[in-house]
Amino acid sequence: MAEAASAEGETGPCVAALVYVYDHAARDLSKRLVTTFHEHHELSLTTLHVHLDHGSCMEVSVLKGDGAAVRGMAERVIAERGVRHGRAVVIPVRDEDGESTASGRPGPSGHHHHPHDDEPE
Repeated sequence: MAEAASAEGETGPCVAALVYVYDHAARDLSKRLVTTFHEHHELSLTTLHVHLDHGSCMEVSVLKGDGAAVRGMAERVIAERGVRHGRAVVIPVRDEDGESTASGRPGPSGHHHHPHDDEPE
């Protein structure tokens, strides 16, 4: 499996893992984070929340969409007052020919062009 690192200015569809640790007691931080995720709901696929200790939480959010929008949202979250550490790993979404896919999302049927174990090839 190839490892991919996204260039700062790369555009097109991508997936990303946004990982950040924050002070759960920071004034209104949870509310600000929820607002950010709601404002960019089309980018957010899921979030895992972990309590690390009495004062710290870690969240891992999986994002998908246009590279510039994903990086912008990640930068906004990481820059929030009360976020202690943060990093986004952004991976371009490519088709079988190495081209950027049109949207990076499956079509209306949910099909995403590769067989699953229970499907014939």
